[in-house]
Amino acid sequence: MKTAPFFLILLSTAACVLAVETPASSPAADEAYQRFRAVRYAQVPRLADVQESSRLKMKQHDESSRLAEKFYEQFPTDTRKWEILDVAVNSPRQFSGPDAAVEQDGWETKRNAWRRMLLADGDVPANIWMNVAEWTIGDMAGSRGRPVRDLGWAGEVVAQMAARVPASGRRKFAEQAYLDSLQKADPAAAERFLRTRVGPAETNAAVKEMAAGRLRIVEAMAAPLDLKFTAADGREVDLAQLRGKVVLVDFWATWCVPCLKEMPYVRAAYKKFHDRGFEVVGISFDKAPGAQPRGMERTAAQVDQFARENDMPWPHHYDGKYWDNEFGRRFAIASLPATFLLGKDGRIATTEAHGEKLAVEIERLLGQ
Repeated sequence: MKTAPFFLILLSTAACVLAVETPASSPAADEAYQRFRAVRYAQVPRLADVQESSRLKMKQHDESSRLAEKFYEQFPTDTRKWEILDVAVNSPRQFSGPDAAVEQDGWETKRNAWRRMLLADGDVPANIWMNVAEWTIGDMAGSRGRPVRDLGWAGEVVAQMAARVPASGRRKFAEQAYLDSLQKADPAAAERFLRTRVGPAETNAAVKEMAAGRLRIVEAMAAPLDLKFTAADGREVDLAQLRGKVVLVDFWATWCVPCLKEMPYVRAAYKKFHDRGFEVVGISFDKAPGAQPRGMERTAAQVDQFARENDMPWPHHYDGKYWDNEFGRRFAIASLPATFLLGKDGRIATTEAHGEKLAVEIERLLGQ
């Protein structure tokens, strides 16, 4: 009770400071802000033409980012600057014409300077700070098929996130994006990073579980992978019984469009190399039907039927747990399709054998 007067004094002081440091919005700022919001939050029509819908959405992102950039440069002390900057630096842009490359380079330089400013500012609202941190890590680490730009900076932001919001559930996904590229660039550094995340200093359970799963993949590159289950069609699967063969462990789902696009390569490899000692083991991430079944949900029998109808004769694990799949959790699988290609010794030789590269890697491993 004795602290109440002091608390009221603090509030009064803070209000005075805000009154001095934060100018009232001008009519020009209000007009610019409303113009920004009209573009940013306009309803983009859903068209039958998916590509046209995507083009319209990208156009909206581009226009709102440019309006946000202009607003901040004109009204840098406006109280709405955090929302504005969030949109400016985290929205994708398009560049065209003869000066596109120069314009893009100029924007990237400005955007990254603003990102560094936001990440270093302790007054940035938590949700906006997290948005900037996530987008920075994704852009710099090259997530979602983008080129790696600055893995060192991505690592710095990962460390900032761990220090500023250690308990956040969003840390896991940001660190996965960083690790995907770090594993390719420097496997030893990736392993060291993972071991810090499973140590006693890490208190975020989700991050710790993710790191433990990814460490199991690293360990399966040094020792044979252990995997046993009863398949959807009743077959018993034990990788220990497949030593001496090259084995693809394929994490997939009937609802996963990228998985189905990858499947022709898997089928072709199976037909070409099966007689030479190549096997495939499927791990289905399909979800068991609930009380009110949905279109994407499948029973074990339905997954087995799908496999038969689509010329996938190898055994498939099914537990109906969706992303909580037993083996998905064990190895922290975060996206589909995911694959482990095992050599004849039962160890993971690569997790990057996709598309046309799959047959090349199988041929190499069979010849060893």
